[in-house]
Amino acid sequence: MINSIDIINSLKFSSNSYWFNKANLFSLLIEFYKLDVKSINLDLLESKLLELEKKVDIYFTYEDISMITDNER
Repeated sequence: MINSIDIINSLKFSSNSYWFNKANLFSLLIEFYKLDVKSINLDLLESKLLELEKKVDIYFTYEDISMITDNER
């Protein structure tokens, strides 16, 4: 679990990030537990997670959701 926490700490999420709610943080901890921190590009991971966070915001505010794929919905 320490490795999972280290990965999360290395990502530059804002303190009110979508990823810090209880359910999402738990999911990250579990998924990151499976990873070797040396084998991943943390900048790319952070970018993709922030992109997904933006899409979640768009989806739940019912803005133009054309940029969100069916799988992401």
